[in-house]
This record gives sequence, C-alpha cells and structure tokens, in this order.
Amino acid sequence: MPYKAAEKTIAEHALAFFLYLLVFTFTTYPLILRFSSAMPGNGGDEYLMSWFFYEFYHSVFVLHRWPYYTHMIFYPRGVPLYLTTSMPVNSLLASGIYFFTRDRFAAYNGIFLLSSVLNGYFAFLLSKDVLKGYIPSFFGGLIFAFSPLIIEQARWGDLNVWSAYGIPLYILFFNRMFEEPGLKNALLASLGLFLATFAGFYEYTAMLLLYSLFFLIYRFFEGRRFGKNYLKSLAAMVLSFLAVSSPLILPAFYYLFINKGTVNLNPGVLQSGAYSSSIASLFIPPFYKHLLLGFTKALYFNKFYPLIYRGANSEDFLGYVPLGLFLGGAIKGFKEMKFYFYCFILFLVLSLSPIVHIVNGIFFFDPFVYLVNLLPILRDVRESGRYMIVGFLFFGVISAFGMKLLLEAASKLKYGVLLKSTAVLIIFALTIAGYDSYGFEMKSYPVPHGLYILKNAPPGPVLEIPAPWGGFDMFLQGVYEKPVLGGYAVGYGFPDRYKGYPPADFHARGFSAGAFADANSVFLNRLSLPENLRENLKYIKKLNVKYLLILKNRLGNSKDVKYIRAFIDYENSRSPKGAKRVSVLYDGRNTTVLRLN
Repeated sequence: MPYKAAEKTIAEHALAFFLYLLVFTFTTYPLILRFSSAMPGNGGDEYLMSWFFYEFYHSVFVLHRWPYYTHMIFYPRGVPLYLTTSMPVNSLLASGIYFFTRDRFAAYNGIFLLSSVLNGYFAFLLSKDVLKGYIPSFFGGLIFAFSPLIIEQARWGDLNVWSAYGIPLYILFFNRMFEEPGLKNALLASLGLFLATFAGFYEYTAMLLLYSLFFLIYRFFEGRRFGKNYLKSLAAMVLSFLAVSSPLILPAFYYLFINKGTVNLNPGVLQSGAYSSSIASLFIPPFYKHLLLGFTKALYFNKFYPLIYRGANSEDFLGYVPLGLFLGGAIKGFKEMKFYFYCFILFLVLSLSPIVHIVNGIFFFDPFVYLVNLLPILRDVRESGRYMIVGFLFFGVISAFGMKLLLEAASKLKYGVLLKSTAVLIIFALTIAGYDSYGFEMKSYPVPHGLYILKNAPPGPVLEIPAPWGGFDMFLQGVYEKPVLGGYAVGYGFPDRYKGYPPADFHARGFSAGAFADANSVFLNRLSLPENLRENLKYIKKLNVKYLLILKNRLGNSKDVKYIRAFIDYENSRSPKGAKRVSVLYDGRNTTVLRLN
C-alpha cells in the first residue's frame, strides 16, 4: 500500500475510534466526572465484577499464585473460578490500570469505557468490510455498541456481557478466512474468539460456534466447496485458540462435565424461557431513563392491555429509524444482504425462545430452541434473550446498508451534498434519541470505617455476619483483604463447601441436607446468625476464623446486637483474669470488628 494511502487509512480508523469515544463519553455521562468515585450501574453486579479484578490482581501480583482457584472466598477449601464471570482479559488490563492508579473505581471504569469503544470500533470494521462505505459502517458499529440490550446489561453491572467486542472481530475474520484462506486471517479469527470468550463469557463462545456452523452450512448449500487451504486455515484457527486457551478451558470442562457438584450452569427449558425476549420489546423504546421513557411507560401501563416489562433481556428496541433503514436494506439489497438477514432471523428466533412471548399472556412454544437447549455448550446460554446481542450486530450491518442506499440516492439529487449531510445528521440524532441512556446510573456505596481497621489487623480468615451474599460484599473484601467464609462467585448459591462443618444445632433441629435446594446456604447462614455465635463457636474455631465482621446495618433486628454483646461478655467472663477471648477492634454505628483470641 502506498504511504499516503496507508496514512489515510490509519487516520480514518483513528477518527472512528475517537468518535466512538466521544459518543460513549456523552452517553455514559456522568461517568467521566465520577471516574474515581463511582461505577456505572444500578447496584447489580458491577461490584462483583470489580471483585474479580481485585482477586486477579491480588492473586497474581501480591500472592504470586494462579488466579483461577481462590481461597479468598469459601475459606478454607476455596472455589474454582473457571466457570464464573472472571473475564481474564479484562482482569489483566484492569490490573495494569490499578497498578498505576491504585484506584479500583478507575480500573473498572477504564475497562468499561474501553469495552464501549471497542464494541463500536470492531463492529465498524465488520460493517466496513461488508459495505465498503465509511459513514454507513460507522452507523452500523453504533447500532451494535449502543443497542439497548447491551446498555441494559451494563446497567445491571454485567461487564462481561458489555465486553462483546470479540464477537464482530471473530465474525469479520472468520468470514474473510473463507474468501482468503491463510494463517493471518486464521489467527485473527482465533483472537476474536479468544476475546469473546475471555473478555466476555462462555455464552459468547456458544453463540459464535452456532454462527460458524450456520455459516458453513449456508456456504455448502450455496454450492461453495471447502478447499484444502480453507480446511488448513480452519484447523489453524481452532488449534491456536485451544492452545492459548487450554489453561482455562480444560479445567472449565473438568468442572462442567466431571466434577459436576461444584457449579451448575445448565438451566431447564422453562428457566430459559423466563430469560427470553418478547416480540413487543422489539418495537417499544427501552425502559431505562431516556428521552422516550414517557412513551414507553404509556405503552406498558395502558388501561386497555398492560404489558409486562421482562427485565434486562427484553430491551430489544430496534429503533424506528434503524428499523426503516433495515427494511430498506433488506428489501432493496436482499441479494447482497440475504446471508446477514438470515443470520439476524436466526439469532432473533433464538432470543425469543424456547417460549416465544409476544405480549403479556400471549405466547407459544418454539421447538427449534428446545432442540438447541439439549446440545452441550449451546445450552449454556442460560439467558436466551442474550442471543439478540449477536442479532443486533447483523441488524446494524443491514441498517447500515440501507443507509448507504439512501445516501447514494440523495447524492444524485439536486443539492445532493447538502441533502446527504442533512440525512446523516438526522439519522444519527434520531437513532441516538431512540437508544439514549444519557444520565447513566452510577452507584457508590460508602465503605464502613471498620473495614480499614480490619485491613491493618494481622492476617486471618473472616466470618461476615450476616453471611456474605452479593456483589457489594465481595467488593468490601477488596478493602480488608482477608479470606472470608462463604462468598458469591456465581449466581447459583453456595458451592459444595461446608458439609463437613454444620452448626451445632443443625441436626438436633431435625434438618437434613435433602430438605433444602441449597443446603450449604443453610449451613453457613446458621453458622453466622448472631444468636448462634456462642453455641457454634467451636465450629467457627475449627474453621480457624480469626475475625468476626458484623455489619450491623444489615442485621435483621435490634436483638441481634444484644446477642453479639452477650456473646462478647460471656466468652470474656470465661477467660483467665486479664485475658480476653474476644477483642473488640472496632465498634461503630454500622460495623463491629471482633478478634477471636
């Protein structure tokens, strides 16, 4: 490539990257003003995602250990993290930010903003490869990166779902590899799959495997044949991915298929249906705070036929302007766009299934996705509505093609340049208005002062009272930096950690493990109830607990505080004169820290 052409290409790519950065700086406002004090989200899982970054950094750079089996939670046995939302790629990048800033908020927000821009930029590259047009391709990238479904996932703190940039990168080079077999495209496709899996989640791996299968079947029925060079490239892609990923994939398969008692990621069909999209959501603006929220509420809460808002996996609003361009691109250019149109339909159907909801009370059974649910790996997309994330990518490509046709028609008219410029501004403004998330939710909970006292205390395991459950509990551990009994690594209850250490009164009260869907939750919660502290002290000491972290603002009632005070007085009354069996390190309004001597 001549020097000037290469310079122009670099400038075009840099401009696209910068413009996406500007768009997301605006649409995630006030993130840019609170970069070191809050995280974007509504209080869902963003604090848990931040804990994964902390755990990776602490394991690798402080303890110098492999970060995917941790004893920092579910102490003393620990728990594997291979099948959790640990995001090793993002964790490594966040560790770099944290190393220089020592700021966990900045580390999280830096990855959040970087993922936002890469979502748009890599989708732009895919669109440009298909359309050969700059402005429409930028628009296609914007639809994918700015789609309400991805924004809603970010609002729930699911940074792994937000980090979808490996999807368009993989599809771009997987497609290219068919037309231009070779090691370069094979390795870049492998990189896309790696980023989709380890910056995102295994759900994306399943989606891309499904896409790959559909691509190959489609080309076969087109009459295309797979030559030796292509098969070699395909093998190089798969083998390079497996070679680089094997330290993470092999243990994941072990815990998924061999040691099945540890985690369970396979939902039933009806559970998947609860997390599906609905057809109505394709045409109703998103439910989060945005310019058209009043219109959305009027549709949901009308007196004639109220609709049910189905949560984070039903924010599938296509946008009225992009939908018009999509229809134009699909109809006028069906010959060029039919493969991407079929891809869109495939992932749309998957997102609606296995029970396709039209509106409240109107649904039908879809056997196609029931069959998909029976297949290994593909069934692990436990929230079927997320298939629409890939659907939005193809929707964006076709909408961008429709925009290209519109701009080409406008440029042929009188005052073509003016009409073309005006059309671009109107399309972008109305699309952003339809997807808008300006005034992005930010959360910042105060950290109790007692945790900093605990941080500076000598090493030792911690029992939180009440038992830790939820993302913010995990975030707090990153403050006091000590191992904790229990924890929250995946949203499926406590793994099989505590059967050997039931509370003293557990069997005496006639409970049995089979009587509970999650017996370990019962074990740990009984162990950490304030009224059980005295009688369960021998079990607590058997677990080598050194500290009791009592979050008083989370206790059930005022009696709990009295139980704790009685526990302290009783244990110290039994100690030799001048010694204390329980020391109060800190006693504040919301937090008490006790040390067991």
